[in-house]
Amino acid sequence: MVPTGVVESVDNTAYDLRKPSNLFQLLKKFPSGPNGFDINFCVNKAETGLSFVSRVTNTKTGISLDVFSDQPGVQLYTANFFPDPNKNDSPIIGKGTQKYTKHGAFCLETQNYPNAVNIPEFPTAIITPGEIYTHSTIFKFSVIS
Repeated sequence: MVPTGVVESVDNTAYDLRKPSNLFQLLKKFPSGPNGFDINFCVNKAETGLSFVSRVTNTKTGISLDVFSDQPGVQLYTANFFPDPNKNDSPIIGKGTQKYTKHGAFCLETQNYPNAVNIPEFPTAIITPGEIYTHSTIFKFSVIS
């Protein structure tokens, strides 16, 4: 899908992650197929410097990830195209024989809005000759007891 320039509300949708939510349970709300999260969220961004983007916590281990960035958006992707164990797909075998399957991982990618170069209302994505581009993101891990 190519963004149209409309910033949609996440109210009362599976995409509303403004309050602590169980990601695994939310993924069950999506229809069958490769569906899951693969969406850019708009960040409430400070004028300058880094802004808080997201917090992810594993309630079993207490490991927490806080993300801060100077970018206006964050893409959440939940491994929608990994092998699906419900279809008897063979998992991807990783380090230490860890098995990777559909929705078994996620990533948070700080970025500008997709298609921003074509939508004047979006933050600019154009860099002119001689201009220096920088992009800062902090991934802060901690353990919550």
